[in-house]
Amino acid sequence: DSYEIGVKSTLLDGDMTLNATYYQADYKGLTTSFLVLFNNVFTSTSVPGGDMESSGLEVDMVWQPLDNLKVTAGLSLDNSEFGKFRKQNPYTEDNGLADADGYFDLQGEDTPFSPDLSMNLGVSYQIGLEGGSYIVPGIFLYYSDEYRTTSVDYFWSRQDSYSTVDLSVKWYSADDRYTVQAYVNNATDEDVITGSDTYSGARAVVDYNDPRVWGVRLGYNF
Repeated sequence: DSYEIGVKSTLLDGDMTLNATYYQADYKGLTTSFLVLFNNVFTSTSVPGGDMESSGLEVDMVWQPLDNLKVTAGLSLDNSEFGKFRKQNPYTEDNGLADADGYFDLQGEDTPFSPDLSMNLGVSYQIGLEGGSYIVPGIFLYYSDEYRTTSVDYFWSRQDSYSTVDLSVKWYSADDRYTVQAYVNNATDEDVITGSDTYSGARAVVDYNDPRVWGVRLGYNF
């Protein structure tokens, strides 16, 4: 069952758009993975897991306070938790937290990939040049609260709160047919856990985001 209520608005004589959505979702009968040792090879199958509830607020804004200045922003508040939910411990050790059958009781625990708070802010400014061409430098900031990438709170799946910075400057020809952009993504070279997986009773794999990436893009508009 899922419900949403929202509003879309145009403010400041059309210079700003502001949208907001509140959502509530209840999930029943979710499945989860279960590792089975078959002919000395671990295979995964889906089994009943339980329920979860999710609610939150999302807000996004686009504002042009000056002809050449553009500001975008977003905010997300999320509360996603398991209801009655059991998850098998696939590893040979559980730090004494699993029950006698090797299961974790996750009721009331946060769901994976659900930070309580995330925000973004982007600012760009258009600068005119001789001959009608122009450049647009910009900065994009992103912040995320802590989260984990697995249902169970294993220490290796915890991602602390973090922030990233992307930078760019783009040149446009007078007729907008040619563009040249220089950019730096993840300028502060943040390490962020983006996923994880289980391969056996003793092996876990964690994936990370791209490191600092910089480059140049050339464009032609036909």
